[in-house]
Amino acid sequence: MRVIVVCFLISFLALSCGDKKNGFSVDKIPDPMLHGGYVSNPDHIVSTSAEASLNALMSDLSAKGTAQVAVVLLKTIGDKVPKDIAHEIFRTWKPGQKEKNNGLVVLLVEDQHRIEFETGYGLEGDLPDVICFRIQQQKMLPFFKKNDYDEGMWQGMNAVADVLNHADSATVTANEPESPADETPENFEAVPDAPSRELPGDGIIFLYVFYVIISRICAGFFISKKDKRPFNDPPILYNPGIFSGLWIYVFPALEIVAVFLFTNYSFHWWSVPLIMYLNWLTYLLYRTILVHINANRLLNDNNRVQRYTGFSLAHKDLGIAAIVFPIPFFFYYKWHKARLDRLRSTVYSCDQCKNPMELLGNKNKKNYMSKGQLMEEKQGSVIYDVWSCKTCDTRKVLGYDSIYSNIAKCPKCSNKTLQATKKETVKRPTSRTKGQGLQYYECKFCGYTEKEAFVIGMLSSSDSSSGSSGSSSDSSSSSSSDSWGGGDSGGGGSGSSW
Repeated sequence: MRVIVVCFLISFLALSCGDKKNGFSVDKIPDPMLHGGYVSNPDHIVSTSAEASLNALMSDLSAKGTAQVAVVLLKTIGDKVPKDIAHEIFRTWKPGQKEKNNGLVVLLVEDQHRIEFETGYGLEGDLPDVICFRIQQQKMLPFFKKNDYDEGMWQGMNAVADVLNHADSATVTANEPESPADETPENFEAVPDAPSRELPGDGIIFLYVFYVIISRICAGFFISKKDKRPFNDPPILYNPGIFSGLWIYVFPALEIVAVFLFTNYSFHWWSVPLIMYLNWLTYLLYRTILVHINANRLLNDNNRVQRYTGFSLAHKDLGIAAIVFPIPFFFYYKWHKARLDRLRSTVYSCDQCKNPMELLGNKNKKNYMSKGQLMEEKQGSVIYDVWSCKTCDTRKVLGYDSIYSNIAKCPKCSNKTLQATKKETVKRPTSRTKGQGLQYYECKFCGYTEKEAFVIGMLSSSDSSSGSSGSSSDSSSSSSSDSWGGGDSGGGGSGSSW
């Protein structure tokens, strides 16, 4: 039995290592059309609301028969060439009506800072290379350079829709790029049996699966992506990558095999859970050290508000770590809270006369806050401190964004008072097509309102059976959005870097 267990762990490692060696594969990209969509956003490069808006825009183009657009947003494709991957996506999914070849693939690769357009044969006249390049340069790259992928993608795809709806004509030719070569994973030799010691039997497989599930849940707390809500632009002190995934999911198996093969240690029932626990503990220690290294490198020592927000975001869920790993994180948590308190409460010197200033209480500070700031504090989106100099009557108003608030910045008055209000269904979903809805937002300060499109999931067959007769008339018009149409591409389009 122990031979089977060891082989299982080694096979797991071999598959993991083989996967890294093979690098990126188009087959790993989720096909959005399986769920009636057009945007594949597995790495959450854009927000959910932006993804829904893009899906609604692409759905409109497809419903009109103008074009069928596949938008793919990826964190990385390894060392592959974005143009080759865009072409391979086109050949795999085949967007566009077969008789028109009016497909388009838009690929964004974040770590290579690259955007690619791959057009079908039928769009090479309406969307020539020069237009593709111009849209990327003028509409998308200015936002990408500021890491605002939501706005960059929305502006770019709106421009594409504009061009296609007006059917500008041009002629373009391009050579077909070569397909990326396949790589073969390494084979791993079997490990000889060690008769004198035993692994903890069948339970190790169950424990490892359980560990992966729990780790995936914990990763949502400790390895979360950059918060999409606007803050005071603090630098990101920790940005997880492939190494984090290897450490959490692969290293424990490697550690178990290493202990079994290279030591005389005999496993007990608690050995494997202990290895998994210590693996997470060492990862969080590494993460904490990296946060401090990046803080010394990126944060401005003289900007206490920036340091406060940066440390708060980096340690947003430190309280959970303090409970699960009390040694050392309970003590680190208390020290972190004391550090944040010092950043806010240490007395400021007046910029004018250099005398110490006084922190005003909640009642007195309101006399020196604007109406917008008062509303922000009332909504809980920003907490304000007001420092006053008694010598020269100078005041310093400092705002600290709440890291737990979902309230956004209003584009009209620039206060963080834009809240979600009601939702409205525009198109009801069926068992074969997704629906569309609108989320409304209202600024509690200036009254500004806006709306965002979002996608409603398809109904199960039981949910839609009662309304099947009423939805039959829509089936012919929406069939084009249920699957890719079988289009083809000769490699037309353009790419840009930022």
